[in-house]
Amino acid sequence: MSIKTDAIVIRDETSNGANTAARVGKNLVDIADDLVAKQADIDINSAKTGITPQQASDIATNNAKDLSTKQNTLVSATNIKTVNGESILGSGDLVIASGGGTWGSITGTLSDQTDLQAALDGIVAGSGAAASKEIKSDWNGVIDTWTVTVAPDTGHQLFANNVYLVKDVDYTVAGSVITYTTAPLASEVHTYFPNVVVPVDLATHTHIASEITDFDTEVSNNADVAANTAKTTNATHTGDVTGTTALTIPSTTISGKASVTTLSGTEEVLVNESGTLKKTTTQDIADLGGGGSTSPILQMESTLGAGISRYYYTALPIFHANGTAFYQTSVTNVPNFGTGTIGYTVPKTVTITSIKGVAYSHTGEHPIVSNIVEKSFKEAVADFNITAATATLTSTTFIFEAGDVGKTIRVTGAGASGAILTTTISSFTNANEVVLAVNASTTVASANGVMETNTLLYTTPTQNLKYASPTVIDITGLSFTITSGSRLFMTSRDATSGVKSVFLSLSLYE
Repeated sequence: MSIKTDAIVIRDETSNGANTAARVGKNLVDIADDLVAKQADIDINSAKTGITPQQASDIATNNAKDLSTKQNTLVSATNIKTVNGESILGSGDLVIASGGGTWGSITGTLSDQTDLQAALDGIVAGSGAAASKEIKSDWNGVIDTWTVTVAPDTGHQLFANNVYLVKDVDYTVAGSVITYTTAPLASEVHTYFPNVVVPVDLATHTHIASEITDFDTEVSNNADVAANTAKTTNATHTGDVTGTTALTIPSTTISGKASVTTLSGTEEVLVNESGTLKKTTTQDIADLGGGGSTSPILQMESTLGAGISRYYYTALPIFHANGTAFYQTSVTNVPNFGTGTIGYTVPKTVTITSIKGVAYSHTGEHPIVSNIVEKSFKEAVADFNITAATATLTSTTFIFEAGDVGKTIRVTGAGASGAILTTTISSFTNANEVVLAVNASTTVASANGVMETNTLLYTTPTQNLKYASPTVIDITGLSFTITSGSRLFMTSRDATSGVKSVFLSLSLYE
């Protein structure tokens, strides 16, 4: 038992004789021995001044703290990192040398370098003004197109999560729509820069020679350039034109060729016109000498009798009786054609280049000019309408023009007793209505008709005719067109006075 236990027993015993001197004395001795043994500690504690209430509170607070959450003792390279193999524990200054990294040795993600990324995002080479970038990040992994505000051109750049995308490889462009070859990933950030002056494809980027410092050096080092620079003469040429430095056309270029036995007139030849080489045709050369076509396109004959009221008689080649008569005054180049004037039928549309023929006078010597007049026809089939005693002619589909005023027009059935009404157009109203020079005698609707146009195609130079002695006519260098299906008339009159009696025969050549 302990001293305290023994003391409690002595205290609590009540029977007579229980607490003997030995028991009580022993307990007192034990107490004295224990105090003696702890006297040194008691002396030390007796010397202490004690703690303040604040210190007692701080001790209580610290005792309440959970030391399990506190940092373990720091051990270099164990629970604290080193820098370049050097511990950061201890006192003094830790010096990190600058420029230690080499190009290409810096690793990591560019987007993690927030200050660097922000600076790069702000650098856009624009076309004179600050280019506005566009950003899209609401991708869902399916949509593969992007419609931007400014249509992409050769001066634009596109990035996906700061990775440069190549046009026509990673995406294509159509107008303002960017179509990706692979759908962007969800939440992927795409940045688009329009109007960028830096070429997208550096392979196509160009510089002028003065901007490339070693351009001349590198060109001179090129073997092909050096070889071409060393050449001093032309290569030897073969064929019709031969030679090296000077090229020569030998005479055999012509004499050695096969001959053309029959000329059509369309063959081309080379001529020198005042120092300039030009082409012409064999027909053109033939025309210079009065040649023309091998055979005429048309042959015409006419006789004028001044004593028979100045009527011309245009004879057909077969027989004079098959010709046609018309009236002409002494000053009119285009005659007054009456009903039944037939003339000569034009077989095809062709350009006339020469006229040949003969002429002579029946009444002495006098100069004449001859005229070639073309009569063309514009038909109306079941299209003309006119009311008796009126001059207004209308049409359904037939088209009139302002230039038709004065032309001869014929309306079937509109004349007296249903005959053909022959007159001229007096005035133009509109495309489907004109006014005639005379009134109709009979009302007709959807009637046939025809409008005639007389056109002076050509007037010859003055020809001096002699009595009963043919004068040769040979005129070249002409250019007027006769139209297939039209009719041709040949007229003539005295160049200075009234109409004289003459005979005229002309042939037209293309």
